Amino acid sequence: MDAGFALIQARCNRYILAKADNQRRVNVWRDTFAPITALLTGAVALIGSGDDTSNDALTALSLGTSAASAGFRIYEQRYLFGAENVNSVRLLILTALADNASKASKTDDAKLTYSQSVTHLINNQAICSPGHILQLVSEAIEAGKVVSIKSDTGTSPATAPATLTPADKAQAELAEVRGILLQLKQNNLVTDAQIAAAKAKVVPPPALVPAPPAATPSRSLEIVTTRVVND
Repeated sequence: MDAGFALIQARCNRYILAKADNQRRVNVWRDTFAPITALLTGAVALIGSGDDTSNDALTALSLGTSAASAGFRIYEQRYLFGAENVNSVRLLILTALADNASKASKTDDAKLTYSQSVTHLINNQAICSPGHILQLVSEAIEAGKVVSIKSDTGTSPATAPATLTPADKAQAELAEVRGILLQLKQNNLVTDAQIAAAKAKVVPPPALVPAPPAATPSRSLEIVTTRVVND
């Protein structure tokens, strides 16, 4: 699992860095498009032979500029996660991957089967998918933080409620009775002879029932879900 988480981090980092390179190229083209359009507009106005020709050429340039700008926005929304700075997306996703891996690594050793390990790796890898990235980026706009929640249909020993065994209860009651007798003797309300006589009349208690064996760990698969929540 450790090797798998490290490989997923490396591949996801490379994937988003490639998107950052594409964003730089798109930004260069978008910033260059405006002065080029202005230059062409001025050139058409200078070399135009008539009002009709100049108006048609200017209309074509205007339509081309609008179409190019819309194309840049569509590419940024669909392929660059709708973020102006893809590097901030990279840091967010790498943090989410690390948090998810940390939570998954806390699975009990008794439950860490091959199937459980593969499940954790698949869910960790899914964080770097375009759909999950878009979801985390949208949630992070609300100034939240990345957290991971582990769900399990079974109950593990670590989460099972603590209960006292019959032997533990008997020991606690015995300590309480001894304390009461000691206080009565100190207050001169009872003597050792009276205590010995009372003991002789007590019927021996039945044998204690042994405590049930500890519950075996659940074999259900754990799913670690990574989301962005508000502080």
